[in-house]
Amino acid sequence: MEQHGQAMECRDCESFLQLGIDAFRWLNRADEEIRSRIYKGKVQFNQDVDDAIGILYEAWLGPCDVVQQCIKKQVERGFDVENLTEFQACEANVRAIVADNRSLTAPIAALGDQAIKEHRAGQTSEWTT
Repeated sequence: MEQHGQAMECRDCESFLQLGIDAFRWLNRADEEIRSRIYKGKVQFNQDVDDAIGILYEAWLGPCDVVQQCIKKQVERGFDVENLTEFQACEANVRAIVADNRSLTAPIAALGDQAIKEHRAGQTSEWTT
């Protein structure tokens, strides 16, 4: 019975990992779609939307410490945790995105936005060497 209970805990952990993977895929897809529409000129950049996406990425990381404890427990028990590699890749991606968002200060982001506007308006020059 104890082994059955442990196996069920492992399945619960795997299910939680899959939820995280699915949430990452949805969030990443939404982020890419919004950025694609901005790039194509279909919608205007909206700082509130951009901030909300950043908040969602940060929120995704919220349960990661608990998840890591769950993973560690299952691995120590000798279980091969399904979706572990994919979940770890998602976590690494989210951590990188959040780190990039935090390192972009408002003045740098504003300069980037201005450069994009100028490029679209044909107000930029080509660099030649």
